[in-house]
Amino acid sequence: MSYSSHSFDIGHAAKFGIHEAIIMSNLAFWIQKNKANKKSYKDGRYWTYNSAKAFAELFPYMSVHQVRRALDKLEREGVIIKANYNQSAYDRTTWFAFTDEWDAILCESHLATAQNGKRNSAKSLIDTDINTDTLFDVFWKAYPSKVGKDAARKAFAKRKFDEKTFAQVLQALELHKVSERWTKDNGQYIPNPATWLNQGRWEDEMPGTTPGGDNLAFAGII
Repeated sequence: MSYSSHSFDIGHAAKFGIHEAIIMSNLAFWIQKNKANKKSYKDGRYWTYNSAKAFAELFPYMSVHQVRRALDKLEREGVIIKANYNQSAYDRTTWFAFTDEWDAILCESHLATAQNGKRNSAKSLIDTDINTDTLFDVFWKAYPSKVGKDAARKAFAKRKFDEKTFAQVLQALELHKVSERWTKDNGQYIPNPATWLNQGRWEDEMPGTTPGGDNLAFAGII
């Protein structure tokens, strides 16, 4: 099994949460693809569709409940809208589109990244000047063991993460959180966050994955 890289914007993770940021990036990819192919155009905007179960299968570090919670939050925050354009009344697949403001930001940004491999400089709704304290707050919120925050902050600062490496840290953390070692016995084997950072444990090889493998960017297309 190759190691797929699920990319996301760190600023979005800081603002909404990691799961929300991952889903936002995934939706942006498919909506932009549908725009390019002139597909799934309904009521004046382009859409993509999926089920919570399918999202959970695509992102094995999220449960169906976590997917639904993330989608509901994005809807409440005015990032996405939902609809049902299914031909069958029994089909409960949900259709998703971005609100006008976020569609301009996310889909334009995703298109620029796909074309030149660089982050788009388009104006964002969030502060793009993300400092170390903000990144640590994202890490601390995601880490399941809230022990030794000061020590963890010092360990985090020593690493001097750039954006790319920090994204890799968060992705690895999500995989660790659903690993057998971290989930058994009520999480008693989860290392202290400072230890995990000091030992570079995000680089550990996870069962069933190959670190450094293919970067599939959600769909194996980019």
